[in-house]
Amino acid sequence: HAIYLGDTFAKHIERYNGVFNYTDFGLYQQPSIYGPMMMFGPGIDVLKIKLILNLHNFKLGKRKAVVEELIQLLNHHKLVLGQTPYTVSKVISVVELQLLYKAAAFLISKTNDEDLVVWKPYIDSLTQLKKDQLTFDKPLNHEFMSSYNSFQIAGLGNYRENLPSILKYLPKSFLYKPNRTANLMFIGMTVKRGKYELLGDKIIIHDKPNVDDAIKFDLSNPIGSLLAITVTPKYLELDGALHDLEVLQMLTKHIYHQRLNNGNELFLSPYNRKEGHFEGNRYCIDAQEKDDKPLCLSAI
Repeated sequence: HAIYLGDTFAKHIERYNGVFNYTDFGLYQQPSIYGPMMMFGPGIDVLKIKLILNLHNFKLGKRKAVVEELIQLLNHHKLVLGQTPYTVSKVISVVELQLLYKAAAFLISKTNDEDLVVWKPYIDSLTQLKKDQLTFDKPLNHEFMSSYNSFQIAGLGNYRENLPSILKYLPKSFLYKPNRTANLMFIGMTVKRGKYELLGDKIIIHDKPNVDDAIKFDLSNPIGSLLAITVTPKYLELDGALHDLEVLQMLTKHIYHQRLNNGNELFLSPYNRKEGHFEGNRYCIDAQEKDDKPLCLSAI
């Protein structure tokens, strides 16, 4: 049904492709309660349709064109990862890159040995992610400013109702201290920073405190501490998803070169240095935590 999907969603695909003309995804609106985040592109479902069309074109023998489009997609999302100040658009690029890596690995697995060289430009494009691509620091800083600015606009709302009766009749100057609130919220948003460190082909995971241990209810700033606890995001482990992307890149390059050179060296997980293993037609390695699902690609 690839041709039908391509015809039906042609305008959506054209809109998606329109963002390829941009090279700067760092522009942003002034952080406020009205516009704390921005999104680029029309959605992940359109990428899925594009990948289905690539599978179809690959089957028709248009391998070079497919490789070129996958490289274009790869470079676009890496630009977004490094530049965007918005959490939503960065998360979307993480998800879309995961789909892209898996689709490319599947197509490489369907490529004859004598035609593997057609994938060399794609493999060469899997360059190591840079520091700004491997962290959510910029989006979380933007969310911090958005939340803090929203306090100035929205006031304290109904937070008094959430306080013990003995406290809620106290004057505002005691209930809410802006600077102390901002400091507490900033501690919460930065508590996980630096948890992951990429060193060559290894990823070091440093111990960091839990968010709930870092920000506590403060009797000397009751409404302020309630605000900080409420708006501090609970998805502060996102840097791990970015490092998983780097692992998928490493894995793709490794198994590609092993097949190209008829090698049999097993891949070592950057997290724990354990050897990879086969699960059916997929090659898998251990993830960050022992309870996490393994990271897998088609055994190309």
